[in-house]
Amino acid sequence: MADFCALWTRVSGQDEQQARSVHGTLEKLYSDPARKYHGLNHIHDCLARLADFRQDGSSDLAALTGAQLDEVAVALWFHDAIYDPKSSSNEAESAALFVDLSRGMEASARERIEKMILATVDHTGAGDQAERLVVDIDLSILGRGKEEYDAYKEGIRSEYSWVPESVYREKRAGVLKRFLERERLFWTDFFHAGFEREARANLAREILELS
Repeated sequence: MADFCALWTRVSGQDEQQARSVHGTLEKLYSDPARKYHGLNHIHDCLARLADFRQDGSSDLAALTGAQLDEVAVALWFHDAIYDPKSSSNEAESAALFVDLSRGMEASARERIEKMILATVDHTGAGDQAERLVVDIDLSILGRGKEEYDAYKEGIRSEYSWVPESVYREKRAGVLKRFLERERLFWTDFFHAGFEREARANLAREILELS
C-alpha cells in the first residue's frame, strides 16, 4: 500500500487518506476470487515489468520522463480495475473509474492516463510512447517461459469457464491468430527485443493445442 499511496499522491495531488481510499477500492476489485488471471498478481507483475524497463529500457526510456513513468504506473493499476469476461466495456469502465477517483488531478495528466488505460482495448500500439509501453507491459505475459505462459492460459480459461469448450477453442484461437498476424507484437524496442520471439512461439504452440 505504501508504494501505491506515494505514487498516487505524487500523480494526483490528493492526500494520503484519499490515496488509501483509492488503494482500498482497487484492492477490493482485484481480489475478486473469480479473477484467476486479471487479479492483483497481474498488476504486481505489470509493475515489476515497469521496474525492469526503468532500469534497462535504454533508448525507449530516454523518450519518457520520470513523471510520465509514474503516470504509466497509475494506468497499469487501473487498466483492469473493472473486469467481467462477459462484458466488452471493461477498459472503458476502468478508465471511467479512474476519472471518477482522480478528481483534482491536473487535467492533462488525467487525460493522458485515461488514454493509456483505453489503449489496452485493442493493444494496437497506435498511441504515444507511454501508451505503447502500457500495452507492451500488459502483453508481456505472452513472452514468458512455458510454465508462466501455461499458468496464464489456464487462468484465462478459468475466467471463461462458462463458455463451452468448442466455442472457447474457436474464439481463443481466433484472437491468438490475429496477434500472430501483426508485424510486431511489442511496440517498444525493449519489449520487442526481450519478448517477441518467445511470445510468437507460445502463441503458435497454444493455437496448435486448440486445434
